[in-house]
Amino acid sequence: MCQRCGKPSTNQFCDACAAQQGGSAWDAAAGGQTPRDADPYETQNPYDAIYEPIQPAPPYPQEPGRKTSNVKAIAVVGLALALLAASGVALWWLLKTPTAPQPQTSSSAGNAATATVTQTVSPTTTESSEPTDTPEAPLITEEEAVAALRHYFSVVPGDPSAGWPLLSRARQSYEKTETYYDYWTRTTSANVANCSYDPAESKATCDLTVVTDGKAGTSPAVGFYLVREDGGVKIDAPR
Repeated sequence: MCQRCGKPSTNQFCDACAAQQGGSAWDAAAGGQTPRDADPYETQNPYDAIYEPIQPAPPYPQEPGRKTSNVKAIAVVGLALALLAASGVALWWLLKTPTAPQPQTSSSAGNAATATVTQTVSPTTTESSEPTDTPEAPLITEEEAVAALRHYFSVVPGDPSAGWPLLSRARQSYEKTETYYDYWTRTTSANVANCSYDPAESKATCDLTVVTDGKAGTSPAVGFYLVREDGGVKIDAPR
């Protein structure tokens, strides 16, 4: 209700009375005083009654003891790092610095000397790298040599293929295959006689008689070298 005219009003003065006073809701908020009557120091902005001033937010409460705990944690970490660095330096110095030999008693020195001597003179088993001598084939006897010659000359005339295996590999390389087969194909008989034998050289000397192309001929003192090969005695190449 308006305190001046008694009309219903939600404010201290109605709008009409407030207009007569030369004010408005601002005058009503000032306690009904006109701008002339109001104390400038006591006059308040009418918006202050509508909007409350924004108060600054209070600082975020810090947990009690948190700052102290952080400081302690940092100090503990720093101390641990310092101890770790000191341990690393000490370990490096121990590994770098050679350990001085400890003095030994006479019994220890004697045992050490004995152990050293024992280790020095201990035999080691190593395989010899030198080739092992293989046993030499037994010398060919005169009987073996003459028997090998007679067997050869009994099969080779007219059949060179039968006599070829009775020659050593060296003699086969020495012979000209085409000439060999041609000659013995045309030869019908051959034999040896009056043989002598030198076991040191494995050489037999015989008179050789052959019949080739129907003509007989004898060659005296023909030398034949023999060798033991593939388990038998064979005619070898000239040496």
